[in-house]
Amino acid sequence: MTRCVVRLAPALAVLLLLPSVPALAKDGWHGAERPGARALFYGALPPKGQQPNPETIQLMLRCADKGKAVVLFVAETSAKLKPGKTVRVVLSVRRAQSTATGRTVANQLAGIPSLRVTFPLNARVFAAMTEPLVLKIRAGGWQRLVGLVGLGDRMNRLLKGCRK
Repeated sequence: MTRCVVRLAPALAVLLLLPSVPALAKDGWHGAERPGARALFYGALPPKGQQPNPETIQLMLRCADKGKAVVLFVAETSAKLKPGKTVRVVLSVRRAQSTATGRTVANQLAGIPSLRVTFPLNARVFAAMTEPLVLKIRAGGWQRLVGLVGLGDRMNRLLKGCRK
């Protein structure tokens, strides 16, 4: 046993001298911390007290049309979708489902299109998004699943903020 510890000591010493590696950013929902919020974001969670890095935002929900609608923007979709095309978009959480027509947008940095779609503020799926479930986004032959943990109160604040 003593020999084993002696042999491991140099390796442990090297590990202790290595610079600490920062933890990988965790994805989650942020924004709408206060009442009156008009936008929510999903992506790498920023350090406490800091603004999110726009390059790490994967999804955005924001108020539109003078509070009568919510725009969903998906930064990166799939090569299955072509830029500049109209596409039917379905959002669903369990049995709650809402459908709207969206548009793909060229995304030169990613090399695959982004997606922009507007849903009415009273879309059934928004009420279901307050539960810690999973949101399914479908457009054309593409699909994305997004966890809703941590969204509940934020979603309620966004919807109330849009109505003002």
